[in-house]
Amino acid sequence: MTARYHLILDPELRDELRELRARAQADPNGPATKQLEAARVALSALREGREAEFAGERLGRSDNHPDLRDCAEIKIPVVAEQRGSPSQLVTT
Repeated sequence: MTARYHLILDPELRDELRELRARAQADPNGPATKQLEAARVALSALREGREAEFAGERLGRSDNHPDLRDCAEIKIPVVAEQRGSPSQLVTT
C-alpha cells in the first residue's frame, strides 16, 4: 500500500528507535527485536492510515478540540498478554 501520510517523528523518538535497532542487532533473539518489529508495524500502520485495524482510540472531529481531530492511538502487541491467577502461590 502506498503511504497516505508523511510521519514526522520527534527527535527523541528517532533516537530511541536507533538505540532499539542497535540493541536488536546485538541480540536478534532478545526483547528489543520484538519491540523494534512492533514499532515498525505501528509506524507503517500510521503512515498508511490503517490504525483502525488495531486496538486503540481514534479521535473524531470536535469543535472543542480542533487540534486533536486527526490523532489516533494504536496498541501493537509485543508480547502475549496473560490473565488469570498464578499457577503457584508462595507463602512465607
